[in-house]
Amino acid sequence: MSVRQFTKLLVLFGVLLSLGIGASAAVSCKVEQMVFCKDIHEWEHRYQPLDRTTTFSPEDQYVYCFLKIHAEEATDVTVKWTTPSGELYHTHSYELEAPPRGYYTTWCLRPRLAINGARAASLTGTWKVRVSLSSGFGKTGEFKIVGQPSIELPPPPIFPTPSPAQPPLEEPIQGREEEPNDSLKSANLIEIDSLIQGEIYYHSAQLFDQDWFKIVLPLNQTYWVCVNYIGSRALFVQDATGDLKLSLPYDVFEEHDLDHVISGTLHQQYTTNYEKDAVDCMSAFEVRGPGVFYVRIFSELSDLVYSLHVMSTLPDWAR
Repeated sequence: MSVRQFTKLLVLFGVLLSLGIGASAAVSCKVEQMVFCKDIHEWEHRYQPLDRTTTFSPEDQYVYCFLKIHAEEATDVTVKWTTPSGELYHTHSYELEAPPRGYYTTWCLRPRLAINGARAASLTGTWKVRVSLSSGFGKTGEFKIVGQPSIELPPPPIFPTPSPAQPPLEEPIQGREEEPNDSLKSANLIEIDSLIQGEIYYHSAQLFDQDWFKIVLPLNQTYWVCVNYIGSRALFVQDATGDLKLSLPYDVFEEHDLDHVISGTLHQQYTTNYEKDAVDCMSAFEVRGPGVFYVRIFSELSDLVYSLHVMSTLPDWAR
């Protein structure tokens, strides 16, 4: 090979190499993270996968495929779930909008597969999930469903049921209006940095307990109304977009305007126990002193046990 031919080969190799590098740099969309988990925690439009694993049982409620997608332009996302036998079981499709020119967006997608009570519970073995992007590189992951599905029994109640001596739930319960702190006039005064506990019983959308509390905030500063509560998963409701949201079982009012619920900064953190059909939530709601406020704790969806704590500083878990 002559020197001239060798030089031509080097130039050609350099051109091909630069084209390859350019093609890689031109990728505008890609899957940055793909994680399988049993639940996802959501707060302030942020998401965190909980109980990460690639091994599930027929008793698990869902398999979540948590995805972080880097997108510099509009792209279509397809998520295909394939059974151990190679059957296409389900497909999720998303249309991601383009960010402003010169910017990028990180999208968090949360497709899920129902296991318990669904046909997937009997399809044990290794599943494959393929994520495809119309404008970039996709990704493939695997998880397993192992074990045999058991006979599904109704979950045990997490609250005591009414005794036979009580009237049937469909009938009005006499005397409820005489219960302590069940109205604005009988609201219990709660001191700052003191902790109280209580229970709320739900019977129907028209018949449920409510507890009222009065708070006097003396200083011109921020306080936090902290309500921690445990109830059933009926507390999750669908919003206008069809996503499940955890409903808030309390309202806060100012004394001079009791007709309107006040709005403010809210911190929430919760865990879900599918085995016991329960959700355990911590919440902190911001109010500004000085002033007199009322808190009404109630639930139109589920029984509750709760604690109420008015704090002068934001709790550690919410920082």
